[in-house]
Amino acid sequence: MTEKKQPGEFQGEKALVRAFHDALDRSTPDTIEQALTGFVSPDWHWRGMHPFHEQRGAAAVARVFWTHCGTRSSRFSAAPTSSLPAATRSTAARASGLPRWAT
Repeated sequence: MTEKKQPGEFQGEKALVRAFHDALDRSTPDTIEQALTGFVSPDWHWRGMHPFHEQRGAAAVARVFWTHCGTRSSRFSAAPTSSLPAATRSTAARASGLPRWAT
């Protein structure tokens, strides 16, 4: 049985999540697959909502979900962000988990 971690002991995990979000944020539609590949297992089983459904592997998720969101992001966002200042759009992208190019 593993011992419960104390509040300050999650710095490595936090750094990994931040690095993943930074990789997504820096990605483009052409590089999103490489960004995902660096952080997921080759047999990643992604469970998405309709119309994306279940996908296997970074290439499938990049093709089916991320590329679609990058070209049609306003269709999936709760509110249009294109009229917001760039800094706010960037914050909204990080909060939503979408790369900047998808907002």
